[in-house]
Amino acid sequence: MIENATAYASLSTVELRKLVRDKGLAQGAAVASARKEDLLALLDGRGKLPEPEMTYNGAGTGDLADILARALSGKIKAGLDEDAVRAIVADEVRSSQGLTPAEVASLIDTELGARLAKLLLPTIVHVENRATGETKDLGVQHKQFPMLLMMAQARDKDRHVPPIYLHGPAGTGKTTAARKLAEALGLPFYYNGAIDSEYKLSGFIDAGGTFRSRPFHDAYSKGGVYLFDELDSSLPSAVLAFNAALANGHADFPIGNVERHTDCIILAAGNTCLRGDGSNQGFMRMEMDAAFRDRFVFLDWPIDEDLEAACVPAEYADWLATVRRVRAAVAALGVKKCDITPRATFSGIALLQAGLTKEQVVNCVLRKGLPDSQWAQIQGRC
Repeated sequence: MIENATAYASLSTVELRKLVRDKGLAQGAAVASARKEDLLALLDGRGKLPEPEMTYNGAGTGDLADILARALSGKIKAGLDEDAVRAIVADEVRSSQGLTPAEVASLIDTELGARLAKLLLPTIVHVENRATGETKDLGVQHKQFPMLLMMAQARDKDRHVPPIYLHGPAGTGKTTAARKLAEALGLPFYYNGAIDSEYKLSGFIDAGGTFRSRPFHDAYSKGGVYLFDELDSSLPSAVLAFNAALANGHADFPIGNVERHTDCIILAAGNTCLRGDGSNQGFMRMEMDAAFRDRFVFLDWPIDEDLEAACVPAEYADWLATVRRVRAAVAALGVKKCDITPRATFSGIALLQAGLTKEQVVNCVLRKGLPDSQWAQIQGRC
């Protein structure tokens, strides 16, 4: 007996097919066309999968989304056109299902059609300046970046961009997105992290009478994209100066009242929705009052797995698959204080390149000291 299949009875057929492939029990069309009871029997060591009917007119094709995910994982780069994507998928389908080139072409055309170039592809951004005709290629970006770009071009009644708050898990590229927004708009970029004193935001006048400016003042007075990172880690009392500046077109600084530049774009980022709700996600974060939250428009910034895959070299596709299995298991089990973000993917690749074994890397970037019982539960769902 290889496994007690009773533990897998609640899984869907697609999940069981993936499990059988990952365990190396069977591959190809036999898995793609297998029924749930056949998969459970195989996991329980009670026989083998029946031979599939090799028909490709819509029947017996199996879960093509799984084939696509495996084919495209870590291989899609900026600028890859539809023909190149089709070639990648054709190689995967041919090797996994044993088809002739003609059968592969027919399968792709009839089953995928125009969806192929869009499915599991990352977001590639090109920005055109209509005034000059200049086009900037920003390459692969987070799937929410186009919305951020549109929001940054909105204007309220005072001709200012409404302050934008990016909220989402750690390691999802919020800071990178802010930098790329500045690049897209041709504006300087200003940044500060969490603060515990308002002077770290507004600046101060030193003992010699010289005003020591901070990034927020520079962006506010001169224009630019400003990011207040880790806002929900800052002391609420320290952001009072920020609070007033968000609501008006002017703000008080140690050198006096300053008018907000029309090209000042104010962003903030954090892991929570500013309601002190981080403990549910494993974060210890501050709660900001309702009036402060009301000054922002919120933009959810989740993990973008297509972007993650696009940035992973093809030779590390197996590591990416491992990270995703653990991530899915952690989510399914509701494990607290165990974030499997894209940082785990890229830190893991760096450690693998340095010569660590996969087992060592798993312990370093995925398990991170979880108790044996909890880790066993996660492994059981992988």
